[in-house]
Amino acid sequence: MRAIALSDSRPPWREADVVIVGGGSAGCVLARRLADARPSLQIVLLEAGDSKGNFVTDIPGMTVRLMGQPRTDWCYQAEPDASLGGRVLHWSGGRMLGGSSGINGLVYIRGLRRDYDDWAAAGCAGWSWRDVEPCFRRAEHFEQADLDSLGREGPYTISRIRSLHPLTERFVAACREFGAPQILDYNRGEGEGAFVNLTSQRRGRRSSTANRYLAARSRIKNLRVELGVVVDRVILEAGRAVGVRCTVDGETPEVRARAGVIVSAGTLQSPAVLLRSGVGPESQLRELNIEVRRDAPGVGRNLQDHCGLTISKFVNVPTYNSEASGLHAVRHLCNYLAFRRGPLASAAVQAMGWVRSDPALAEPDVHLNWLPFGVDYTVSPPALHQRPCVSLGVCVSRPHSRGEVRLRSTSALEKPVIDHRLIGDERDVATIKRSIGLMEQIFTMPALAGAIVGACNPPATLETDAALEEFVRAHAGIGYHAIGTCRMGTDEQAVVDPQLRVRGVDALRVIDASIMPRLVSANTNAASIMIGEKGADLVLQELR
Repeated sequence: MRAIALSDSRPPWREADVVIVGGGSAGCVLARRLADARPSLQIVLLEAGDSKGNFVTDIPGMTVRLMGQPRTDWCYQAEPDASLGGRVLHWSGGRMLGGSSGINGLVYIRGLRRDYDDWAAAGCAGWSWRDVEPCFRRAEHFEQADLDSLGREGPYTISRIRSLHPLTERFVAACREFGAPQILDYNRGEGEGAFVNLTSQRRGRRSSTANRYLAARSRIKNLRVELGVVVDRVILEAGRAVGVRCTVDGETPEVRARAGVIVSAGTLQSPAVLLRSGVGPESQLRELNIEVRRDAPGVGRNLQDHCGLTISKFVNVPTYNSEASGLHAVRHLCNYLAFRRGPLASAAVQAMGWVRSDPALAEPDVHLNWLPFGVDYTVSPPALHQRPCVSLGVCVSRPHSRGEVRLRSTSALEKPVIDHRLIGDERDVATIKRSIGLMEQIFTMPALAGAIVGACNPPATLETDAALEEFVRAHAGIGYHAIGTCRMGTDEQAVVDPQLRVRGVDALRVIDASIMPRLVSANTNAASIMIGEKGADLVLQELR
């Protein structure tokens, strides 16, 4: 694909055919696909972050440095969560061109076929696995040639992990001994078992939607990308989106849109943009003296994220955390710079597995995450452990707990309220409790047992149900896979229809992870890219 140059000038972008709000995992895809398909279409992409990424952000092992860094991360703070004993969780969201694809853990995984088939069965026509699989393939460029499920011609490069920790394949073997077979091509979206992850990389460098769809090498004249632009609201006239009002460099310019506006600001910001525009629950809008343009009770509701926790064990071989400083760190940096190998070329989660927390279940209900490092929770704030250790995490694949996003004020510069109630549904608590025993069993399998030398977290066996409950409430966290706040559907609570048009408003769409009606059984970046690809198709069909 041709590349574009980023624009630094101001006046020319005040009017376009299509204005895209947010240059994240889906927004960059949208911008590029629309620009390539319709050279006569003038497109403006507005991104709140002011970073295009650089050599450091493209190092896979720098994820832990990028998350929590205000230059690249929104650094959200949720409300105290009663389901977690009042704990306050920190939520992440990419604040840069490429969005969360620029700071995430680089795991490339589509999810299960049933995830998308269930969307279609719930009224989202055109979103079954059969419908979306071509959109995945169109985006994908798999560097190797031995997996038939993945595309080969797309811009988004996917690769095998270049440097596996020696215990990673032993984890997969332990799962096999436990009864979860190895899956060789997990992106087919079927089956139960464990697998070594593929990663969003090209020759040892991070793949983001910014550097794979919008690499700045030449110019596409019909696409402008503007950084550091915070969108206040969508301008609605006579029930139609005709532009956006922004905040940039202390000014509040308007950008007019002749054909329409696409909001692609992510699960936490897209509902905030709609609410400030007067599209949302009438009672919330009136509380903030926002003129009600469309009473849409579902805006901000249906917030979901993968809830789960991690346990860890001390081991008798070096792990990434025990070699993260001193001469070890220098050696790993040199290895990366010279050969693009070693821990800095690796994904944090190297293997996963779809398993059942209860053997009586008909299909997997949780997914496991294997990490060749561990965290010391006895210090404040928690830090990488000094001793070699490994971690095994569990996520409830399709949780029942729900939350919401609300406005804190009418200011676009103030972050929204995140009120999640992460494990507010007792079914999720029960699933996590069962999964702790499952993970402990995997550590005792012959393939792994010889490497384990002690318990790290929890430091002792949780013998009673009360102890399990206390541990879950104290340690459960998010997967950083927020979705659902502008839910797609056909019912009155749905925010967008299956064509991703905001219901009741003309020329306005939402195209990002916020439209997912329910979580997929996997990390959400691949699904977000697919939504960008399919969303571009839907926009182009209407513009013809």
